[in-house]
Amino acid sequence: MREQSTMLSRLVALLRHAGATLRAERLVIVGGFLALLAETGLRLLEPWPLQYLVDHILLSSREAGVSPSLAAAGIACLILLLVVALRALAAYAWTVGFAIAGNRVLLAIRAKVFSHLQILSLKFHSKARMGDLITRLIDDVGMVRDVVVTAAMPLLGSILLLTAMLVVMAWLNWRLTMIALVGAPL
Repeated sequence: MREQSTMLSRLVALLRHAGATLRAERLVIVGGFLALLAETGLRLLEPWPLQYLVDHILLSSREAGVSPSLAAAGIACLILLLVVALRALAAYAWTVGFAIAGNRVLLAIRAKVFSHLQILSLKFHSKARMGDLITRLIDDVGMVRDVVVTAAMPLLGSILLLTAMLVVMAWLNWRLTMIALVGAPL
């Protein structure tokens, strides 16, 4: 337990030191978040052209005995393709945006750590193990970037998507949403 609190305090200290660098990358980070929101919204739009295609074209034409309108089906398919293409573009934009910001912050932190190592005394360097210093300089800082860019951002996107889907489900049919949520813990 004590080890976890030490690691957490180190992470907080690292984020405090990275604050200025993060502020310098705020445009890229804000752009990444906007692309993440756009990707989530487009994911929510994906089922609607299919719903229109199934409900209004295929099922209604079967019930009425009328052949389905190929123009309406084609438009629904084109809208679906457009939504999927825009979603892929937004996913690419937020992935690249966060990767760029993460790499720039990583470079700045490594430069700060290296500069700090340069001003330390010879006594420190004679006692310190070189492998440990190199590991701190290269691996530890890289792990922080990997956690934030590779794990936290996709998790944030998934939480955002789940929340938005629950809102849409409740808007469409709140009783069916409650029934679906009963099985969610399992």
